[in-house]
Amino acid sequence: MTVNKEMALQSGTNRWEILDATTLKLVAVALMFLDRIHQMFVHVGAPVWLTMLGRPVFPIFLFVSAESFYHTHNKKKYL
Repeated sequence: MTVNKEMALQSGTNRWEILDATTLKLVAVALMFLDRIHQMFVHVGAPVWLTMLGRPVFPIFLFVSAESFYHTHNKKKYL
């Protein structure tokens, strides 16, 4: 057993828990940045795949918001 697996077993975390809400938000921000690059340079000939990469940003942010709302203790304050 490797050191990382032992540490994960001792701490009680799963190895797939690296994709938490903060990581999802950072991925969404990076994808949104690529979409904005396409919008700024579309007249120069920026590739369309830049904007295609940016399309999942809204569903990612909706998912993170829904998960955060579900797990919050004070739903009124969260809203």
